[in-house]
Amino acid sequence: GGGSSGGRARALEIMAANPGKFDAEHILVVCRLHHFPDGALVLYEQAGLYREVVQHYMTENDPTSVVASCRRFGDRDPNLWLTALNWMASRDQIPIDDVGEVLKEVEEKDLVPPLMVIQILSQNPGAHLSLIKGFVTSALQRDKASIDKDSALIAQYQEETERMRGEVEALRSEGRIFQSRNCSACQQPLDLPSVHFMCSRDGQPCVFHKRCLGDSEHECPLCGEEHQRAINMRSSQHLVERSAVHESFFRQLNASEGRGFETIAEYFGRGLFT
Repeated sequence: GGGSSGGRARALEIMAANPGKFDAEHILVVCRLHHFPDGALVLYEQAGLYREVVQHYMTENDPTSVVASCRRFGDRDPNLWLTALNWMASRDQIPIDDVGEVLKEVEEKDLVPPLMVIQILSQNPGAHLSLIKGFVTSALQRDKASIDKDSALIAQYQEETERMRGEVEALRSEGRIFQSRNCSACQQPLDLPSVHFMCSRDGQPCVFHKRCLGDSEHECPLCGEEHQRAINMRSSQHLVERSAVHESFFRQLNASEGRGFETIAEYFGRGLFT
């Protein structure tokens, strides 16, 4: 009745104003015996048992409150979003609007690989491809942006490599006169022993006092990073080929005839979008 409602409201005020001053386990038992879930939720929150809060709303089949709890406590326990996703995927009918927000948070927080998200949702026979359309599209866009960036770097590496090849050919076929008088590191006059490299900086050959090189006498300290980039280019060449994967993916997806989840899982599983 009204008195009971007023008493419970007062109990909530006392519990909220005095965290840690009561025997939480005892009060939790009392809350359960008297069917007082609001009191139990206050205790869960005070104890940092955020998963129990989410689990309560799952038991109540309340996806909106599940998402609200994840939103409230997700910064402290990001895995709550995964708990919510697994629960929604296990339901007979997936709450479209709520699972959309869950997917957005899972993606932004990068909680699990896209393949795992697809596998979770594909366990529900009622899950439609439209459910993860935005999620997959976003993953592809991120991958394409990464490919475009890598392609630009590769083009730069190729240009630098051609220039270096020209320099190597010149070293093979032409004589080289060393006229540098100052160390490229300390700018002081050269004395022996000195180390001359076949590269140059700002039109001047790279030459150093041996003492200025320290442990780097086998690599020019000024040009070494640039040379390493050219070496890395070789291992990056395959990234250009990945730009054609997206077109192939959509062709296969359009022809999948109801096997969209399997097609997406296959591509992610082969590491083509990571």
